Formats: sequence, structure tokens, C-alpha cells
Amino acid sequence: MPKNITQEDEGKPVVGPRDDQIGVVAEVEDDTAWVEFDPDTTDEIKSRLGFGDTSGENTNPIEDDQIDAVGDDKIILKN
Repeated sequence: MPKNITQEDEGKPVVGPRDDQIGVVAEVEDDTAWVEFDPDTTDEIKSRLGFGDTSGENTNPIEDDQIDAVGDDKIILKN
């Protein structure tokens, strides 16, 4: 599947490699998707998926190297 992010991807679920939902695409700006984390997504999970320190932040950009695939109904991240 292609990895190109477009505004049509806004609202899609963002899932980890085990298909566990971590959030949704809140916005796409300049070919960068911003994920809004689900409230129950822990800092440990965010760190494992490459988001680093996200304390106090509800949205983070998804870097190209974090994306495994962009599907019709979700964005799948690498582990």
C-alpha cells in the first residue's frame, strides 16, 4: 500500500502493528498527518511506536519512517 498521506486521510484510525488503535488522524498539513491519541494510549505505547516524550501533548506528527502502510480505512504504524 502507498504511504502518501493526503487530507482524505483525516479521521482515519491510526493503529499499531498489532492492529491496536492508538488514535485518529486529526489533521493533515503539508503532507504530514497529526495523530490525536486515544485517552487510554499510554506513554509506553507512544514511546514504543516512536513518538518519544508526548507528555502534555494530545497530538503529534506521524513521520514517514513510522508508517508501515496507508490503507483505505486506517493508517498502520511500524513497531
